[in-house]
Amino acid sequence: MDYVEFLRVRRALIIYAILVAIAAIVTVASVSLASVHTVGANVSITIDSNGKPEPFLPHFAVSHWRVPLGLLFGLAGYAAVTIATVFASSLNKENDGANFVFTKPISRERLALQHMAIDAAGILSAFVIACVAIFGSFAALGLLDHIARDAQALWIAALGLGIGFMWYGIMQAVTASYRGKGGTLVAWSWAGFVILAGVSGVTFLGSAVHALVGALNFFNPIAYFTTLASSGGNVTVASVVGMSLEMRVAIAWCIALVTCALATRIWKNVEV
Repeated sequence: MDYVEFLRVRRALIIYAILVAIAAIVTVASVSLASVHTVGANVSITIDSNGKPEPFLPHFAVSHWRVPLGLLFGLAGYAAVTIATVFASSLNKENDGANFVFTKPISRERLALQHMAIDAAGILSAFVIACVAIFGSFAALGLLDHIARDAQALWIAALGLGIGFMWYGIMQAVTASYRGKGGTLVAWSWAGFVILAGVSGVTFLGSAVHALVGALNFFNPIAYFTTLASSGGNVTVASVVGMSLEMRVAIAWCIALVTCALATRIWKNVEV
């Protein structure tokens, strides 16, 4: 079981890494192969000794341009969330072979925890891969010195990973005893969570419905990290739950741990 899950995670990460690498290469190439320097209203083309346009970066007062580290960590966090949902029905995948899986001479709890440990390593690896691609792109463009540290960077990284594991734990708990394809439920959760976060500001449905939506959004990962924006070197992580960044991090990780424990308990009681 563990080795099968390891192969699943490895396969998903290989595909993910290829897609991230392609995106990074395309981004770097698009910028590097541009041939127009813009300085204020002046436009010029730089030609090398062979008569070809030289690779360059657009110069929009680039010496004063800064990208907050928190913004980059936020993007990497969202990438990790995507992979977290890919792994979020891993216990459900074993239900079809439960007659074999549950004959192993170890407890079901240990089996589930080993499974989740492999998934967790995959989710963290996805975050690292995204960071390597992002910082590698900046290095290739010669812009590493334009990345500015900000006080919220580590909190944003913790929130991105937190909502990834929160989503993972919730869907593991939902699909652990489900005999159908758990991946389908996980896919629908994207639509459900997005819609739930979107209607949080709707008031014409009535106060009772508004209160219900607010309560449900407490368990909605997207509600903790709806948008990411940067302005003047400061990063804003918008949310519909109305709490501080640090509080959202704490709650997301608590829900992640509780739901993973609940999923383990549910899966333990699956009938063979």
